[in-house]
Amino acid sequence: MARRADGVGSVSGSGDVWNGIGGFQGRIRTGKSGLFIPYYFDIGAGGSNLTWQISSGLGYHAGLADVSLTYRYLSFEQGSNAVVQHLRIQGPMLMVNFMF
Repeated sequence: MARRADGVGSVSGSGDVWNGIGGFQGRIRTGKSGLFIPYYFDIGAGGSNLTWQISSGLGYHAGLADVSLTYRYLSFEQGSNAVVQHLRIQGPMLMVNFMF
């Protein structure tokens, strides 16, 4: 038997977190075959305790487009007064970049 609760309370909230973040990105070419290794890293803090991310993988340059498959890890640590105190996002990314 399913039960349904209508109009029981409400939840609202707002908040801002401002961080200074610095990092670098680039690619390492592996020769004339069109293959390359993309990389990205950043780190920062401010309103949060620490945030950082890193990603790398393998890409292919084909004329007007780059296709790459990378793996990304992102970590965000907030102070003890936040609902989410440590957030981790990780997994593969498939990207297509068009150049014109």
